[in-house]
Amino acid sequence: MRLDTNRALTEAITMYRSAGYADATPFNTDPWVHHWFEKALG
Repeated sequence: MRLDTNRALTEAITMYRSAGYADATPFNTDPWVHHWFEKALG
């Protein structure tokens, strides 16, 4: 699973990390995105 978020959404960043998401290499070019995350499922 991959997701992204904006740096202003600090609560979301904290939640994703606490749920086991790891920092990922950028996988899109959305200009409003500053953090990319990924997590293996299954």
